[in-house]
Amino acid sequence: MDRVGVDGDVEVFLARVPERGAAFVTLYRVPAPPADRLAAVLAALRDHVAFAHPHLEHVVDVERVGIHLIVVAETVDGRSLHEILDGLRARGTRMPTALAAYTLVQACRGVHHLHRRRGEDGAPLDLVHGDLGPHAIVVGVRGDVVVRGGALAAVRRALRANVPDAHVPYQPPEALPTVPPTAAGDVYGLGTVLFEALSGASLAEELARADGARDALPAAGQLNPALPPALQAVVHQAMAVDVDARFASARALGEELRWAALAGQDDAQLADALGVWVRTQLADELAAARARLTDTLTRVAAAEAAEVAELAEARVRQARRGRMMGMVLIGGLAAMAAAGVAVSWMAIEHAPPAVDVATTGAIEVSVHPAAAIYLDGRAQGQGEQVRLPDVLPGAYTLGLEAKGHVPWSRQVVVTRGGVTRVQATLDVQEEIPPVTLAFESRPLGADVLLDGRFVGRTPTRVVLDTSPASMVVTFKRVGFANETRTVSGLKPGARRSVSVVMAPPGAR
Repeated sequence: MDRVGVDGDVEVFLARVPERGAAFVTLYRVPAPPADRLAAVLAALRDHVAFAHPHLEHVVDVERVGIHLIVVAETVDGRSLHEILDGLRARGTRMPTALAAYTLVQACRGVHHLHRRRGEDGAPLDLVHGDLGPHAIVVGVRGDVVVRGGALAAVRRALRANVPDAHVPYQPPEALPTVPPTAAGDVYGLGTVLFEALSGASLAEELARADGARDALPAAGQLNPALPPALQAVVHQAMAVDVDARFASARALGEELRWAALAGQDDAQLADALGVWVRTQLADELAAARARLTDTLTRVAAAEAAEVAELAEARVRQARRGRMMGMVLIGGLAAMAAAGVAVSWMAIEHAPPAVDVATTGAIEVSVHPAAAIYLDGRAQGQGEQVRLPDVLPGAYTLGLEAKGHVPWSRQVVVTRGGVTRVQATLDVQEEIPPVTLAFESRPLGADVLLDGRFVGRTPTRVVLDTSPASMVVTFKRVGFANETRTVSGLKPGARRSVSVVMAPPGAR
């Protein structure tokens, strides 16, 4: 295992993962739990080892080393948003709005999957992250987005340990050391990431200016006047101090964000654009990192070539011994012929076997169910057991897609003469489509309450994971009379629009 970088409080390595070959991993060190809590910690980690998702870090190993518990999780070649946004602030610029929104939409998908995960018995695992912020989202050089640290957060909860001080600004207002984290808290954490990415400001610095009062924080639109009102409303709702005023789920936040910033845009094109942007922003750093990675791969290839050469030399020695034995045999046969003994001559040839030092590697994929396989977006065939031969050494994004299942992707590294083995089980795609409600008013900017709960300001859209029989919608705006509507007959996948024209009190 070779260290290729340090990202915040996390070490990043190129390592050989069992059954998968070379891959980028993050390594976490936490104090080893006392004996009475070890079982709880291991149980928390098992929940995270048991599944994989393209937008979640995947725990691959846990070891106790001395006084520490070492957690190894697979990740992508990239940097955390914390590092990227810090670099942008130092240069006085911001992340492009569309790319920031796309990054958060993918992160929301990962967090939603975490929240909805079920055990083998079908019962909800009630998993939450509990430590979301820019430090917890990694953006890859190929446009990958991965949420990391979920397993580490689970360990901290099992140990009843607080989050690091640097992460406190991203914790929800209701967070307390004695209170378990919630899915609503994760929505707030995602909102803080969106706040920093869209406004270009540091949340910690803005909190310090507001003397720690979260309700006194400036709006994202105040810090970035070019931010569209619909996006300002998304940030405002995600970071609502009142838990009930936030988005109902990470999925609802992601759907609203996509509608507000990315309507009609293609995910594949956005991912390509994000990868290009990351490589451009980190060009110098990535060049140095690539040099270190190339050195690592060269050393691995040299070691493998040395093994091949040693084997070849052993075969040559064996062949020479065989040639000497042949010479003795030939001498004996000649003596027999000279003595008049009939001899049937045989050509005995001993040559050292040709040694082919491979210049390519291979990828072996084992996936259930059978899936279409993509390497850096190029189709490679499909099946449950597929071998991809003659792959040039380097890092690739391996994608797996099957109808009715969640797309899967991971970065894999191929070494010269090596075989990178990948095993994956695709998760069944959730089949229940959400209910989408769109709200508009004249004038704009009215508060929208759904069954008494604030869900945004017009124009806004709400995505519901459930299909209630009916809901009461109330529009409120200072200087205008409230408007109330009832929405009923909602079925899974339904889309409804509710529009009102508001008038001053007593005008009707």
